[in-house]
Amino acid sequence: MTNIELSADMHCRSCEQRVARAVSALDGVHAVETDLKRQRVAVQFDDQVLTESDLRTAVEDAGSHGVLDG
Repeated sequence: MTNIELSADMHCRSCEQRVARAVSALDGVHAVETDLKRQRVAVQFDDQVLTESDLRTAVEDAGSHGVLDG
């Protein structure tokens, strides 16, 4: 299990929910926490199933620019 935090360009509660749904829908994601104020998405996922790039793509497909931190 791997934990990462992404910066995500979310402007409203709807953006936040859209990003959370998109990431949560991926096979291998175990937990997602979004923080609209801090513009962050924390994800716990199985790195045997997903890559960090897959997560970034899901964030971007939800309409938000995602940047991996760390």
